[in-house]
Amino acid sequence: MIIIGFCRKTSKILPRLICRDMRHCAPIIPTRNGYILYQFVKHGQIYKIKLRKCDLARLQHFGWRFIMVQRRAHLADIHRTITCVALCKGVINLRAPLIQTPDQLMRVLVRRGGRIIYLTCGE
Repeated sequence: MIIIGFCRKTSKILPRLICRDMRHCAPIIPTRNGYILYQFVKHGQIYKIKLRKCDLARLQHFGWRFIMVQRRAHLADIHRTITCVALCKGVINLRAPLIQTPDQLMRVLVRRGGRIIYLTCGE
C-alpha cells in the first residue's frame, strides 16, 4: 500500500500557472514506526520526512488530500526524477507519459480504484 498526498500549495512557479487545483504531490510509504514522505525538492534532491498518523491528519487539516493505492513501492530510481509527479508515478510504477500534473495524476488514480482516505489523530 502506498499513499499519494496532494496539496494545493507549492513554492514552484510553473505549477501555480498550469494547475487548477492540486499543485504538488508526494508519495508516502507506511513503515512499522509510522510513515515516510518522499518530498521532491529539485532534480536529484528528495528528502525523506518521517511522519506519524497525527502528522498526516494535520496535513489534511491544512488542505492535503490522500489517495491510497494498492501497489508495492518501487524506490530504485527515485533520485533521477525531475518533477513531483514523475516521482509519484515512479514509486507506484505507473507508466503514463501523458500525465504531467498533480491534477491529472489524482484523477487517474481515483478512476483506477485509488481510495481517498480521511485521517484523524484518534484512529
